[in-house]
Amino acid sequence: MVNDRRGRGEIGDDELAPFKGYSEDTLIKMLYSSVAAKRTIASKLLSECGTERSVKALCDRLWVEKKLYTRIAVCESLVTLQDSAYPYLLEMLSTIGNNQQKEIPQKGFLKTSYPLPRDLAARTLCRFDKQYLGRFIDFAYQLQSLLALEQLIDVIGHMVYSHRVKMDSRKIIGLYSIHQTEMVKYKVIRSLSGLHDLGAKEFLYKNLNDPNRGIQFETVRSLILSGIGLEKDAEQLLVPEVRDFAAKLLIKCRYRL
Repeated sequence: MVNDRRGRGEIGDDELAPFKGYSEDTLIKMLYSSVAAKRTIASKLLSECGTERSVKALCDRLWVEKKLYTRIAVCESLVTLQDSAYPYLLEMLSTIGNNQQKEIPQKGFLKTSYPLPRDLAARTLCRFDKQYLGRFIDFAYQLQSLLALEQLIDVIGHMVYSHRVKMDSRKIIGLYSIHQTEMVKYKVIRSLSGLHDLGAKEFLYKNLNDPNRGIQFETVRSLILSGIGLEKDAEQLLVPEVRDFAAKLLIKCRYRL
């Protein structure tokens, strides 16, 4: 098992010291070593260089890296270098792999945590400091790629929920006003699980009986997690499986408190 982790790029902290004096050029070359552990070492140490060249090299590695621990090291370094890294990662949304969510799930997500984005660039961006949230929202309004937009809404929602950010929900809802697709609607509804204002309430209640069952589940989830709540008369209009989901989620939320 240890050898298996090693093969996937895991290293011990004591392995970094011998490479501390290596130049940026040498570390960038190490990113292309056939040995995953060496690529992990280079990925970690490049975060100390702090140059745009290092950021570009790490982003290039992120495109092609397959080994788990090396990939984690690359992402962690990009988070460390976030001020230089975020423009590159924004451009990389939806371009790495093919694991992005393509269909609306038809079952409710019965957890009180915010789902971690599947997209690797999005997964990295959602760990950035909340000060970047405004830039991410501005960039979302410039995006033409719907798949990239969907991933960025995941990032925005994750940051709002995780950092308990207070903001006008219309800044997110406006994205659906521009791109009226079912998946954008679904992502926006999910992102509202961390916001509690009139705009969020109106948008969520408007979509509570959407024909798409997956959107119904997610709307109920956001109403409950945001603290807006599910009014009794609205609850009675839900189909039984969605109503049962709401009851189970409410129990989980009470247990969490």
